[in-house]
Amino acid sequence: TTYLPSQTTAGYTETREVTHNDDGTVRELIIHVKWEDGTLQGFLEIAGVPYAGGGVAASAIGMDKALMKALFREAGIPVARYSVIRSWEYTLAQNDSMALIDQAIGFPCFVKPANGGSSVGVSRARSREDLPDAFQAAFAYDDKAVVEQAVIGREVECSVLGNEHPEASIVGEVVPDRDFY
Repeated sequence: TTYLPSQTTAGYTETREVTHNDDGTVRELIIHVKWEDGTLQGFLEIAGVPYAGGGVAASAIGMDKALMKALFREAGIPVARYSVIRSWEYTLAQNDSMALIDQAIGFPCFVKPANGGSSVGVSRARSREDLPDAFQAAFAYDDKAVVEQAVIGREVECSVLGNEHPEASIVGEVVPDRDFY
């Protein structure tokens, strides 16, 4: 087992761990938050090192919430109402950004860094007054924010393993003890 050094970035700790089997031919990537964007996979592919898990494109698309939502919509998969706002747009036209959210998204809504995992930099805005702090939190991690309609409902998750013959795991329900996790 090889451990790469931990890094502290903008208030959160990131640990990357790379493990390999006895003959050293396959790497299993155990990464969280940063480097989930395909960067590490791309490095391994360039180096010719086999690894398990999502590839470069799947990881990059999965980490960019704006790109992922656009591709889902293009494929006919329903997504919550959302808008993408860049930091320079917000800085130059804060009132226009807020008016767009009022009209197109509504409240409550979530403001998220477009690129990032978990709930790092994510805020729930219950009203227009919550938006400045929410954008400040999101823009601390990315210059592109996704503002998304809050959807009230049950949240379930399911992993799928395999390429030619994919198999789905059992479905788990997320039951948070706070507004969001």
